[in-house]
Amino acid sequence: MAQAASVLSMLKLGRIDEQQATKDLLQCGYDKTAAALNTTITAADLDPSADPMLQAIFPGAELASGDFRKAAAAMKVVVNGYGGAGTIEYGGRDYHQNPRPDTDNKDFIVGQAIGASLEYAALRMKPLMVYVFSDGAVSANTSLQEDDGQGTAKFRWESDDSQTAASFILVYSPLGRPTLRNGAASQQLGTFRANGSVDTASSPFANSVTTLAELVVLNYLALHGEEGLFGTVLQNPRLGTGAAAAPYIAFNRIV
Repeated sequence: MAQAASVLSMLKLGRIDEQQATKDLLQCGYDKTAAALNTTITAADLDPSADPMLQAIFPGAELASGDFRKAAAAMKVVVNGYGGAGTIEYGGRDYHQNPRPDTDNKDFIVGQAIGASLEYAALRMKPLMVYVFSDGAVSANTSLQEDDGQGTAKFRWESDDSQTAASFILVYSPLGRPTLRNGAASQQLGTFRANGSVDTASSPFANSVTTLAELVVLNYLALHGEEGLFGTVLQNPRLGTGAAAAPYIAFNRIV
């Protein structure tokens, strides 16, 4: 993917002509195809239920649950190197006006899937980056409290909210605890206002999903020590490159 993006970027910048770009892209495709053909992957290799580690992480009937099985399938593919990235999507989270025990349980399931992914990476001794995001947020009714089912009074979620959000990245390395690139300043990129809304002027990606996607790519590259390729993988990123993008790298290299 990165090699193909680099070729297309050089073509757009006029560094190579169409003939050379075509040749390079064909070679890239051939190399990937040859690697795939030379790698034997069986059905059992991709089957979560055939993996003793996943059976231990999701005991009993948990692995048969749709919420956990799709997470396990993505974990199996990504952590074992059969795919570069995987997406686990959970619907039913546009849950305002639902009782708080129901909404908290839905969130808890997502948390279990995230924790299981990190645990599987640790058992397999493989590095892993988890990026969590949603397509919206909800606001609470501060005049309506209810028991969350665990003995804690919480406000009920009342309505959609386009002014708040919290995307985050979790990182695991078998080499030791990942370190922050810029210390405490890297723990949170962007800020909230006192009322809980996002300060849209606090960072280039606080009010731009496009730039937020760039941020994720930048940090993924940095985990491999390849942040220098940011401007090649993404042509003319809004975050800038080099020193301009450096403050937005959360973790030091783990791979």
